[in-house]
Amino acid sequence: MDGMDRSCIVEWGVKRSLLEYMQRAGDLEVEVEGGAGFDADAGVTIPAVREPDGRVRFLGSVVLRAHQGALEVPIVDGEIADDVLSIADPAGEDGDRLALVALVAVPGNGEGAQRWTSRLAEDADALFRYNYVPRAAFEDVVVREA
Repeated sequence: MDGMDRSCIVEWGVKRSLLEYMQRAGDLEVEVEGGAGFDADAGVTIPAVREPDGRVRFLGSVVLRAHQGALEVPIVDGEIADDVLSIADPAGEDGDRLALVALVAVPGNGEGAQRWTSRLAEDADALFRYNYVPRAAFEDVVVREA
């Protein structure tokens, strides 16, 4: 790296079965900020910056809600660092982080993109009302240079 932040886009399909379940609830709400987007088929896209230390810091956020808000997936203050995608901990104090998914790099991503497989992190199962066990496979995470 040359010591400068680099613009990029994070793409994550979240978990296909979770998104389908939330859609079937009939009251799916999607809140996007900071240029982020959501598509039921593609998942979330969030603008980010890759910092000189390699950390990817999200500039936008996506919050998915269903069942009158009883199920909420807040991808807020996200970052990718040390093979983990973490978010602001919705149950913690200000500044606390929650490891959402553990990441394993997929080799050979090509120029300008980085891909990881993702699995639910050890302490993130409460966020999904214990419907997914730790290490359950989630969708791949891709970071593309903007």
